Amino acid sequence: MSTRALSMHFYGCHTKDYLYRRLLFLNRQRYLSTYKCPHSSKMLWGIGKGGFDKIKESLPMLSGNGFRSEAPRHDYIASTIQIGPWISTNNPTVEFFTEQELRHIHPDDYPNWVSKDISHRSDGLWRFPLTNKGLVFALEVELGRQTPERYRNIAKYYDANQTIARVFWAVRSNRQAERIHNFIKEEVGNGARFHNFLTVEDYFKKGWLSTLTLGHEAGRTMSDLVGLKKNELTPISDQNCIFDLSKCPTKSGNYKLMTLKDVCL
Repeated sequence: MSTRALSMHFYGCHTKDYLYRRLLFLNRQRYLSTYKCPHSSKMLWGIGKGGFDKIKESLPMLSGNGFRSEAPRHDYIASTIQIGPWISTNNPTVEFFTEQELRHIHPDDYPNWVSKDISHRSDGLWRFPLTNKGLVFALEVELGRQTPERYRNIAKYYDANQTIARVFWAVRSNRQAERIHNFIKEEVGNGARFHNFLTVEDYFKKGWLSTLTLGHEAGRTMSDLVGLKKNELTPISDQNCIFDLSKCPTKSGNYKLMTLKDVCL
């Protein structure tokens, strides 16, 4: 996460200098590691080896010893979409399971609402209290260009996992959305209606009030689809703070906002 995102979660939108000093200390002790965007001073924080070793014994059964992000920019976008609306609020009615948890926790220790089928891993899962059992939504962040076969396999995965009610795709452009949607429709036919698309650029501006541009619920917002009201979400102005990737926002003077170029290089 970014310095400002961590500050938003613990203290509100205005970054505290002592938080930044604490992050530097944890980094020196190797509890945290840093990830820098190429050709810029924008930076993200992640868990370091010391931090992983410290908490490993308290974690569920793991499928391996990995802990570092393999694609930090992609994973940051996935994280901001998954937890962005609740970055400064506590909403115990919404449950989360991240891509990192899907990747590193052994399937036997998954929550009972998460599929143990590991032939594909979503970029994040939510369970919303829309029914007695809750409805599960999946996230797919697609910033590059994959083969048609990959998209067809993803389509088959979701078609077989009926416990997942909807899939949100965050993509670079509407053209990319149409390409992916066509492959999904070719593979699963009417099952493509469960896949809804939005652009990352629109999400940067509107957060969960972004309009879905393609899919059965096109024209609706993300928040409307999952039954969230505006007063249940972190305000958009505060959500936007998490896209400030300044190493130390209290000293930088200017926002260093994440852009589409940062995540699609």
